[in-house]
Amino acid sequence: MSPSKPVDPNRELDRKESELVSLTEAITSLHAQKTEQGVLKIYKYTLMGQLGIRAFSLTRHDGGHKEILVSHGLKKDPDQLFSKKPQHIEFGSGESTTQKTFKGTLSIFDHINDGEFQPTELRFIKTLTQLCLQSIDTIRLQQIEVEQQSIQNELTIARSIQSSLLPDHDRQYDSWDIAWAHVSAKEVGGDVIDIMEDSTNDRLVIMIADGAGKGIPGALLMSSVQALFQYLAKRGTSVDEIAHAMNQQLLSSTPSDTFVTAAFLEVQKPSSSERGAQITYVNAGHPAGYLIQYSDSEDSESLKDSASLNEPFHLRSLPSSAPLLGVMEWDPKHSSQWSHTIMMAPRDSMCWVTDGVLEQEIQKPLGVEPNSVGEERCGKWLVEVIGKSPLQATSQSIVDEFIRFYQTQVTHEQADDQTLVMLKSAYSTSG
Repeated sequence: MSPSKPVDPNRELDRKESELVSLTEAITSLHAQKTEQGVLKIYKYTLMGQLGIRAFSLTRHDGGHKEILVSHGLKKDPDQLFSKKPQHIEFGSGESTTQKTFKGTLSIFDHINDGEFQPTELRFIKTLTQLCLQSIDTIRLQQIEVEQQSIQNELTIARSIQSSLLPDHDRQYDSWDIAWAHVSAKEVGGDVIDIMEDSTNDRLVIMIADGAGKGIPGALLMSSVQALFQYLAKRGTSVDEIAHAMNQQLLSSTPSDTFVTAAFLEVQKPSSSERGAQITYVNAGHPAGYLIQYSDSEDSESLKDSASLNEPFHLRSLPSSAPLLGVMEWDPKHSSQWSHTIMMAPRDSMCWVTDGVLEQEIQKPLGVEPNSVGEERCGKWLVEVIGKSPLQATSQSIVDEFIRFYQTQVTHEQADDQTLVMLKSAYSTSG
């Protein structure tokens, strides 16, 4: 056996220098790319031009997901295209810029020398492929960050628009003391509250509503609900007609799984400080409202002379009287059942909330299964808060105190939008 030919040191040095130059050029080109397509193009032509690889595919593994990033020379099943089994080169990234561990596999099916790669060639391939995978990972992360920032900007604009549609906290309503609070579970929410005076100024029309959904979809739905409500309320439309029109609009313009719960209140102007006011309401699948009276009697007219702070409150429920909006056609024969009229004495209070308030979990000791606030507990809390306040307490002070008390009782994680509106006669808070 003849002795092996000694390796020419100068030739080996030249080859390593050439590989280093090629790799440096490839690295520079990869870092200059702003898109995946650009990175993969550089990678593809480097494999073909520098190493003579004529058929290959690069697969990225991210968890259980496999993604072919680039391939060349493979027009059908690779296992049937070449008689020789492909050479698979595996790569691992460790922790990438996305804080994930990804892997890659370069499958080589055909190359010029038709033999095994030299160690230096394998190092070149592995280094190049690793850089390619990392560049793609970085680009994807940057794209995610750009998209997230764009979404955040849109949400900020949407929140600003939605906030501008809410009633003015400082607005005064003749003969009525009204306050409200609204907290979204996300940047924008699916709860709506609105207070309108009709063209005659003889009544207020109030809506508190909750759409099926949160975020932007919920906000878009409720913006259309609010627009229709404002149009109808300004025209002097009765609350049962508003509810019916709202139901028809949702049935004709929204998907079948979309629905809205809402309470509509038609509040008449009190005739004097000594008489109550008539309120007509439609509760369309909404949580029951609360009427807090200063007597055990439901006859508000008889309360004006006898009510005092020392007497117990009477908590009256105002339950649902009509179906959900947007679910089914309403039978006009039952229209008389949709609306109810009550008398509200000057010292009475009325409160409506959305289900986000009622479904919030309350604080529980460790090991005790949490449960939600619920209608009964919420009503009890309202009575407690109002009972601590003098008769001169405003609706805003009651709302503020209730929120402070409420937040001490519930968990800190808010799952749904929360809205509350409080209504009192302005005569009850006047000196």
